[in-house]
Amino acid sequence: MVIIEAGHEKELFTQLMVRLRSKNTLSLNELLSIYHSTTPEPTIPVTIFSGKLKPAEALCKYLKEELRLSNKEIAEILGRETKSIWATYARAVEKRIVKGSKINLVNFKEDYVLPLSLFAKSKCSILENVVWYLNTMYHLHVKVIATLLGSTANSIRILLLRVERKHGKN
Repeated sequence: MVIIEAGHEKELFTQLMVRLRSKNTLSLNELLSIYHSTTPEPTIPVTIFSGKLKPAEALCKYLKEELRLSNKEIAEILGRETKSIWATYARAVEKRIVKGSKINLVNFKEDYVLPLSLFAKSKCSILENVVWYLNTMYHLHVKVIATLLGSTANSIRILLLRVERKHGKN
């Protein structure tokens, strides 16, 4: 067992990451996947945002049906009112009924996941957070993000610009 001195965790982690990357043993996606699997925080698959549902509807539906969270728990996590969570979920369920087919939110081979904390009380929209995270953490190009989300490259560029403006990087 290795004892880590207080304050040196970041250095040790950096050295480990450099070593793993230099040996070409693991890709960045694999490293992030391992990191996400070791955190107690739930993760959200990116593929839920590529369907017909609006981002808030997809997120609420996933949290309620897959993670079995209550409207109140979802509202607390997202920093929204319980009534708006109820209404958003109801719209998502209604779309499923109107379309006549079940909207599948889970892809069995998920390469990209997002931490649930990404959506917590943010000043950015859900989709802006998704695009920012994919671009910043996974280093995905705008065209790849657009393909993943079923959108256009121009829409993704606009979302990234909005995030930069909201964070004062312009």
